[in-house]
Amino acid sequence: MTSFFAHLRRGAFWVAGFAAFLLCSPEAAAQRSTALFSLALGYNQSPSKRLQKLKYADDDAVHYHRLMKSIGAQSVLLAQLDAESKELYGGLQPKLPTTATIDAAITALNARVDAAKTSGRKTVLYLFYSGHGDVAGGEGYVQLHGARLTRSKLLALLRRSHADENHVVIDACKSYFLVFKRGPGGRRRAAAGGFLPGDAAVPKNTGFLLSTSSAQDSHEWEAYQAGIFSHEVRSALRGAADVNVDRVVTYQEAAAFIYTANRAVPNRRFRPRFFVRPLKGKTALIDLRGTTGREIIFSSRMRRHYYIEDALGRRLADLHPAGQKIAIVVPRHGKLFVRDARSRIEYVVPDQAKVVLAGLKPQALTSRSRGAEHESFARLFAHPFDHGAITSYRGRPNDAVDDLPAPTVGRWLRPALGVFSLVALATGATFSALAANQRGGVDAFTSNAERQQVNRRIGRYNAIAISAYAAGGAAGAGYLAWTFWPKPKVKVQVSARLSPLGQAELKVRW
Repeated sequence: MTSFFAHLRRGAFWVAGFAAFLLCSPEAAAQRSTALFSLALGYNQSPSKRLQKLKYADDDAVHYHRLMKSIGAQSVLLAQLDAESKELYGGLQPKLPTTATIDAAITALNARVDAAKTSGRKTVLYLFYSGHGDVAGGEGYVQLHGARLTRSKLLALLRRSHADENHVVIDACKSYFLVFKRGPGGRRRAAAGGFLPGDAAVPKNTGFLLSTSSAQDSHEWEAYQAGIFSHEVRSALRGAADVNVDRVVTYQEAAAFIYTANRAVPNRRFRPRFFVRPLKGKTALIDLRGTTGREIIFSSRMRRHYYIEDALGRRLADLHPAGQKIAIVVPRHGKLFVRDARSRIEYVVPDQAKVVLAGLKPQALTSRSRGAEHESFARLFAHPFDHGAITSYRGRPNDAVDDLPAPTVGRWLRPALGVFSLVALATGATFSALAANQRGGVDAFTSNAERQQVNRRIGRYNAIAISAYAAGGAAGAGYLAWTFWPKPKVKVQVSARLSPLGQAELKVRW
């Protein structure tokens, strides 16, 4: 009996020791010591009539929200869902993204952050925005419902955050100017390797990943049902950019991943242009070591372009491993599909906490892809992502940031026509008055020679006046036509796809 209790005590000792080991492991320590928080914003509407409203900005916000919740973050979603998104995400009823709801969300998240800090945990806040952006009054902004989130308001919002670290991801036109000031007109600044310069007004505990530099547009693709840049960022955050397989995705890994994903797109206009600014003294964008979410494991033999979809066809991530074992964080529940983008085979992923794809049997796809694929976007993720991708990204040509967009002809020509018209008409009136004055000086006592001199002066004045009237009238007519002529609105839709015979088919509709 004594021996039995001795064995029992030893067994209890080993169980306690093993439990202590698990609790002291880096993954468990990271889980206990880090609390994640997220605010996801999405708004499709345009700030002006000259810009079309977006289609998937609200979906991007939902995807970010669901991603962060799947890795254990406390997340707040603010978005105006369109009819399609309401149908796709029926259980979600987010509040509109307004200045009031954002302030309330930050206040609520700060309370949760403070509670986490009280228990001795490190706190990290992620702020995501997808939508339209622009510049007004020398300050960048993004569009909200009934308001604008300007640069000064964003920086004030980030200074209000109680989190130890803030990470901001913006997918919007001119997003550079939402964070950094505009410089003197026409000046271009080099941003080596896509990394942004410092700015004293930007909080030092905040890092940024921005989709466009100055005047470029952000791109959406129906195959992703999302913005191109946002989808690539989410793929990176899920672990696809973890090139050294340490479960920590750095800013440089994320930047190299996005750069590599777009390298094969032949038209530079369709490649997302982006900039990154890590936290001062920090490199990590996201630490996945402490996540409790579900994972799909890609073995070292899987060296192709794969993408992951859920049962409703929502695309979760794309990746192209180059021989390294990769773990991708996915939603905790539900059937998933991993598809080979080239060979049209798929893996049906069961609802399990950790699934190794090598242990599943692939099967042929039974349905065609939904929607038309743009010929350029179909080349995304053509290059594998490996350690060489980091070197290629570092060696790429430096991007230049346009502090002020180059003035277009229309920007100065129309007002110049108006000013020239006024000056020319005033000149014509002046010389007409001079001619009239000359006529008024002729009387019965004026000699014949003097009359001839006066007539010559009147002729010159009249010629100048007529020329001035003609030039001023033409300039004025051009100015009025340019200003008030109705502008036709023509919508052109271009789609491209591959026929069953492998031939490219292009359709243009207007």
